[in-house]
Amino acid sequence: MAICETCGHKYAPTATAPDCPHCAAGTGARRPATARTGARPTTRARAAAPVAEGEPAPRRGHVAGQPEVLDQSSKIGLMATGGLALVVLVVVVMVMRAHSADKAREEKYQADVKALVEKFKGYNVDNESQAKALVKEAGESEKMWRDHASARDITLMVSRAKASLEAGQDRRESLKQFDEIETALADPSKLTPEKLDEMRRRLTELEAKITIEGGDALTRYTKARTTTDRTFAQALLASVTGVADTNNPRPGLTAAYKAEDELRKLLEEAKLAKNADLQTFYTEVYKSTLGESDKLATALLSTIKSDTLPVTDCLAGEQANNWNPSEAKGFTHEVKNGVLTIVGPNADAGRMAIMSIGDREQWRNLLLEFEFTLDQGSFDLYFRLGKSPNPNTIVYTIKGDGENPDVKLGRKYKATARLLGSQFIVRFDTEDLDTPQPKEETVSWTKLRKGAIGILIPPATRLTFSSFKVREIR
Repeated sequence: MAICETCGHKYAPTATAPDCPHCAAGTGARRPATARTGARPTTRARAAAPVAEGEPAPRRGHVAGQPEVLDQSSKIGLMATGGLALVVLVVVVMVMRAHSADKAREEKYQADVKALVEKFKGYNVDNESQAKALVKEAGESEKMWRDHASARDITLMVSRAKASLEAGQDRRESLKQFDEIETALADPSKLTPEKLDEMRRRLTELEAKITIEGGDALTRYTKARTTTDRTFAQALLASVTGVADTNNPRPGLTAAYKAEDELRKLLEEAKLAKNADLQTFYTEVYKSTLGESDKLATALLSTIKSDTLPVTDCLAGEQANNWNPSEAKGFTHEVKNGVLTIVGPNADAGRMAIMSIGDREQWRNLLLEFEFTLDQGSFDLYFRLGKSPNPNTIVYTIKGDGENPDVKLGRKYKATARLLGSQFIVRFDTEDLDTPQPKEETVSWTKLRKGAIGILIPPATRLTFSSFKVREIR
């Protein structure tokens, strides 16, 4: 007999019914522990009933002998747990391998970018081929480094390389232009003043780019510049003499005016550069040009009557508002009803005042017809005035007081001043002891050849102009 572990009933297991019949029928109930009156009998293994040949082995369960350790559910649970553990292990191994691969890739990436940066640092961007190589390689590998912390350094190196390449291209272009100028200067006689002037402008633009090379380039540039400037000066003079015709002086005068201005610039540049040879050369060409200009101006005036020249009334219309005065304490000026009234600065102003007309027109050859009354003091008339009076400005002084006055105070005077090339003449309408004598002089070649008309007013001067008319000879 066997005792059921579940319900505690005794039963006789057989080969066909090894389990407790009470439990199998669902009527068995576990006996409470208090119902047990004695010690639980020890289950001993019983010899299993023989199994007929061909019949399946009986289920092991409530049989005498070794009890079943795990039921089916526990086995399934253990198997599931083991499978899950295996999956987790596989996942852990894969993640570890992935992390290891990522780390290796990151280390390789950092090493590759670092090597690229070091390689780029080794390039000399002043060398055209190396600069090109840097730009090319940086472009081909941009996907690799553009998000790297070193991207800014690489970008700067690429920018420097590109700038060097652009400078190299600009340098080659500059040298090409310079070669063209040198070729043209091989026969300068074929060049017009306009072409030579253009070449001078181009040489000025190329100066910094060419002379920075030093050595032979500097020597070549200096020679080309000197040749161009000298040829330009000679061409300017030739342009005047080539059209100079006293029977038809206007074309020649137009050429002479341009030549005067350009040659004076050349002369001033030579003085600033302290180039004695060029100063001497330009001075002679300039004087020759002024001589031609003077002859043409005289010829022009001889063909016309001065009173037929157009008049600019500086005390009427819009021109009355074009006076350009300086500032000084007590200095006043007013144009009213065709009369200019001037009161000089105060005695304690510490300076004289000046006012000018014709700053925009820049008059050259002219007739000035003026009427004035000097009530006190004196004044200077400036002709061909530049930005300010200087030793190269033509000046005519009229004194009303002090020793040897030129005019009588309070008296109205009428006069004419004429500038024609290098000839300067001032004449008054009346001739008496209180009237200045006519003045006629040859203006030095160093004087300015164009400009405004100015009035310099010392302190305490009282002056009125009742007429101030300009007739330009052109």
